[in-house]
Parts: sequence; C-alpha cells; structure tokens
Amino acid sequence: MSVASLIWLLTSKGLASIVVAGIILTISGLSTVLHFYPAFIIPLFYVGLAITIGYVADSNLNEIKHFAGQKLLVVAVALIAMLLVGYVTYQDASDTIELVANTVYPGMRVSAGARC
Repeated sequence: MSVASLIWLLTSKGLASIVVAGIILTISGLSTVLHFYPAFIIPLFYVGLAITIGYVADSNLNEIKHFAGQKLLVVAVALIAMLLVGYVTYQDASDTIELVANTVYPGMRVSAGARC
C-alpha cells in the first residue's frame, strides 16, 4: 500500500489527489513502520523501493515534476509524522522491548546439574 500511494503521489496532477495520496502514504507507512515482525518488513521495504525506483525510471519525468514542491512537502510531512509516531511509540514501549530482548529462551538455558 505504501508503494502504491507513493507512486500515486508522484504521478498526481491535482493538489487534492496529492494530499489524499499523502494521507494514505502516512497511514500505510505507519502500519509498515510499527509492524511487530521486522524480519518480514525489511525485505518488503527493499522490494517496494525497487518497484518505486523502476516505476520512476520508466515514467515520464515531466509528470513527476508537476507540483514538485507540493509533492516534496507532502512526502516530508508524511515522513515527519511517521518519525514522531514511531518515536512516541518507542518511548512508550521501550521498557517492554528491553524486557523481551533480555528473555532467556528455552534453547539458550544452560544448567550444570541439579541444585537445591
């Protein structure tokens, strides 16, 4: 969804469509950034980046340059919103993240023998 909204934003020709694409980019980007399992999201990020670069390289650059300032502003606002929400979420969940990161998993436990 993030890739589709970014491509829609890049190819939009009207201000209203740029704003709507920016809102969808922010929501889908937050959904991606706040995903619980990053091992799944990181490869998808690279696939999305490759698709976006390929689309931009194959498209008419004049179409992308139309409303370039507004498009750049909307992307910047979306990125700032994602960073702010990510920061607030991290601050809220940092204790839990630390607790989970220091959990000893059953396969990692080592015992020298019976103790009383």
